[in-house]
Amino acid sequence: MSSPETFNRFLARQPILARSRKFFAYEILSRYGPENYCRPATGSAISVNAMDELFLMGVRTMTEGLPAFLNCTQEFLLNDYLTLMPKELVVGEILETVRPDEEVLNACLRMKNQGYRLALDDYCDLPETQAFLAIADFVKIDVLLTSFAEQRRIVEECHRQHIPVIAEKVETDEQFRLCADIGYDYFQGYFFCRPQIVERRSVPANKSVYLQLLAAANERLFNIQKISQLFRRDVSLSYRLLRYLNSPIFGFQSEIRSIPHALTLLGERPLRKWVSLVSVAGLADEVADSLLRLPLLRARFCGCTGKPMNCSCSVCFP
Repeated sequence: MSSPETFNRFLARQPILARSRKFFAYEILSRYGPENYCRPATGSAISVNAMDELFLMGVRTMTEGLPAFLNCTQEFLLNDYLTLMPKELVVGEILETVRPDEEVLNACLRMKNQGYRLALDDYCDLPETQAFLAIADFVKIDVLLTSFAEQRRIVEECHRQHIPVIAEKVETDEQFRLCADIGYDYFQGYFFCRPQIVERRSVPANKSVYLQLLAAANERLFNIQKISQLFRRDVSLSYRLLRYLNSPIFGFQSEIRSIPHALTLLGERPLRKWVSLVSVAGLADEVADSLLRLPLLRARFCGCTGKPMNCSCSVCFP
C-alpha cells in the first residue's frame, strides 16, 4: 500500500558560507520523507536519489545558481554519474567510506580532466587517504570529531597545497569564530541554519518498466528502438528525460518534445549513464541494492572486455 509520501519527493539543502558569511554553495542532502534527517540507505541509493531529484527540481533552482555539493559513493564515482550535471554547478563530495584505490583515482582523474571539482568529506589525515589530496579541490573536516590541534595542522597542510578547507558541523557562533581563527575558508553547520527541506509532487512510476529499462540500457549491444518502446510504457520516464533535456544545462534553442528525438540527442554513452541513475533512484525504495547493482556490474564488465589486458578494475579482477 502506498503511503502519502510515495508520490512526494524530498531534498534538503544546507548552505556553505564564506568567512564573510556570504553564501558560497549548498550541500544537497537526500531525504525520503518530510522529516529533516537522513534515513539509513544502502549502496549508492542516497547519491542517486539526490541526483535524480536535482534533474527534476533543477539544480539552478535548488541552489540559486551556486555550486551544489553532491555526495559521491564509490559506485557513483565509477559510473561517472557526476558528469550528467554541468561542471560549473556541481562539486563531487567523495564520502569518507570511499578508499583511494587505482580504479577510484582513475575515475576521479577522468572527471578532473573534464573540469569537474571534487571535495573530500570528513577528511582524516591518514596514510591511506592522502592520495586523495592530489585530486582535491576542497577538503571538509568534521570539527566535532577532530581535535583543534589536528584541525590546525590539516588546514595548514591543505593551504600549502592551495586547497580551500571547509569546517563541517559548526554548531554555534563560538565554534564559528574558533574555526575562523584556525584558518578555515568556508563553514557549514547549524550555527547558521539547519538543512532546508524542498518538496515536490512526483509522477508515479511503473517499477517493472524501470527494471526492464535498466537491463536494456546495460546490454552490450545498445538497441535504441527497444529503449524508446520502454519509454512509451511509462509517463514518469518520459517526463524525467524531457525535463532533463529541456533544462538550462543543455540550452537547446527549441523545446524537445519527442522521446525518439530526445534519445538521439543524448546519445548512447550519456543515455546509458542517465538511465542507470534514474532507474536505480526509481527502484531503490522497493528493490534490493544487490539486485540493482548486478546490471551495473555487468555493464562495467562489458565495457572492459574490449581491452582485458589493460583492465585491472575490481569488477574484472575481484
